[in-house]
Amino acid sequence: MNRFLIAFIIIFNIFLIQIVPGQHAYASPIGKHYEYYIDSSKKLTIDDFLSGEFENRFTSIEENYPSFGFTDDVIWLRLDPKSLMKDGTNPYWLEFIDKVNHADIYTVKKDHTYTLQKGGISGVDQLVIDYRSFIYEVDTQDLEYIFLRLSGDMPLPVNTKFMSTITFIEEVAQYKYISGIFYGFMISLALYNLFLFFSLRERAYLYYVFYVMSFILFQLAMNGLDLEYFGNSVYEWTLINSISITACILYFFMILFSKEFLSTKYIMPRVNRILNLLMVLLFLPVLFIPIIDFKTLSDSVSLLGLIVCSLLWYVGFRLVSKGHRIARFYLVAWSILLLTVIIQALSFLYIIPYHPIFFEAIPEIGAALEVIFLSLALADKINHIKREREEAQRLLNEELERIVSQRTMELELANADLEKLSTTDQLTQIFNRHKLEQSLEHAIKQANDNNENLSIILLDIDYFKQVNDKHGHQAGDQVLITFANLIKELIPQNHIFGRWGGEEFLLICPKTSKEEGIIIAEYIRAGVESFNFPVVDRITCSLGVAVYKQGESTSILLSHADKGLYLAKEMGRNKAQVFDPLMA
Repeated sequence: MNRFLIAFIIIFNIFLIQIVPGQHAYASPIGKHYEYYIDSSKKLTIDDFLSGEFENRFTSIEENYPSFGFTDDVIWLRLDPKSLMKDGTNPYWLEFIDKVNHADIYTVKKDHTYTLQKGGISGVDQLVIDYRSFIYEVDTQDLEYIFLRLSGDMPLPVNTKFMSTITFIEEVAQYKYISGIFYGFMISLALYNLFLFFSLRERAYLYYVFYVMSFILFQLAMNGLDLEYFGNSVYEWTLINSISITACILYFFMILFSKEFLSTKYIMPRVNRILNLLMVLLFLPVLFIPIIDFKTLSDSVSLLGLIVCSLLWYVGFRLVSKGHRIARFYLVAWSILLLTVIIQALSFLYIIPYHPIFFEAIPEIGAALEVIFLSLALADKINHIKREREEAQRLLNEELERIVSQRTMELELANADLEKLSTTDQLTQIFNRHKLEQSLEHAIKQANDNNENLSIILLDIDYFKQVNDKHGHQAGDQVLITFANLIKELIPQNHIFGRWGGEEFLLICPKTSKEEGIIIAEYIRAGVESFNFPVVDRITCSLGVAVYKQGESTSILLSHADKGLYLAKEMGRNKAQVFDPLMA
């Protein structure tokens, strides 16, 4: 029992991360930042809202997790994101966490041009990232508003987050780690009891394994992981009804296990017949999926879940009151489960306000507690083979530790990949601006500490807009890629090169004097001028050189390089110029 308690304490403390925001949990729900408009006609478009006619018809939202329940109307949400963009990075990411039929996002610029990204289950194949929720990339350049259009037969809860790329990466990594621990814990318990079944040939252990695995399937659907792993490979109706389908499977094996464990056929035959009837009824919602609407289906399944859990709790209570010792742990476990199911069902039926914790942390913590107590109840039946049970428990702990270690290793590898993604320009595969800023800060500190020279060179492709206008953006992208690869071949290995933005690039030259910086810049200029680029043949570049002076800030050094670049362009482009503040 002590080992089970230790396992529970570990799981419970890890799950607290999901409930209590830690120092790295930067993304918060943004429900209160929305305004909403209910379109009963279902005919309004984004152009109608941009016309100004509906400017003052939106209503503010007071909750972090608003929900519009089941509705035939179209819900329009308007978000002013400017107060949420704290660090000025681009792009940002909008995460819509709950399952809905249609969740389309319009990002509107200041000139009222907009970009549409389709989402929801109907648009899962159009999302830029395969993830458990719907992820939209938001270009924050000149961003004015974000509009969300929600519709469909499913309920319309609004659980969204708006975050930078770095924060999004941290959110994903944290969620993957926590969910990995949870599912690893559940699977290890299932494997342990499967081992007991093969050892003891007791059907209760096999039914318990089926019950735990069905709970895993149910929680996968609740967490949206079916969207992530099967979103592009199954029918849309499967994703829409996955929670109801897995819930029916869960309740079926819940009854099957309880009947066998408590021997209801012999102890409570009348209740056993009712349980048999409920097992048959659980097939009906699945069979009627093609002919009943989603609300009727989900309400029916929620009601059946309440009936099943309440009846099984009543059976456990009656047996405990009659002195059946083996039902003690069962009753505790079912009390925990019943509480979580009641909370979820009441939220499904919108009797209590919607909150995502009802479908994430609470059921996972409840499941961890429940399976622990059910395992204790099963162990209580085999005290006469204590040594075998202790050995199996040791194997369980080793398996759990192995799974945790494996998940941790996978997380570290994933974090390394994510770190590379966060510092690399996706088009040119060289360092991005974020990485360059970090490297420049480090280079300045090193130059200060060691009293060393430091130069930087800001490069700009001449008349790059004409390349896009004449040959198209695809040709322009190829020029940027070729240009980046060429510069990497022309510069020393210890120099740091990356894309600063658009057609601008930055080269950091440690231990490089003014004269050496000019030589390097001229060498690059000549190399670019003589190179045959695809499609466009020849291009040139302008270069601005700046030399670091002790005590200068990063911004001043960059401004000097920018002024040098400006001088090069003033002199007719295809030039390399150094800016010396003493000569300005």
